[in-house]
Amino acid sequence: MFQPRAAFIDSDAFQDDPVLPFFLEQMAASFYPARVPAWTQIAEALAQGRARVIVGDESVETMLRVVQAEVADLVARALLAAEG
Repeated sequence: MFQPRAAFIDSDAFQDDPVLPFFLEQMAASFYPARVPAWTQIAEALAQGRARVIVGDESVETMLRVVQAEVADLVARALLAAEG
């Protein structure tokens, strides 16, 4: 999103501003969701798949196959809804 320039970060204008160093620090630890239809549901499907491998007895290969199908279905439904 925003790419800081090293020359500006080292400048007095940056260092003297009380907000900009904090903003830069927060950028290093933050993220934003992908611009993908149904991202929240996709992230949930991925998290549930990971949990099935970690605490369950599902193999990684099986989980990936199942989650891939779930994600494809979620995206297809979201795209249909957006057209609709």
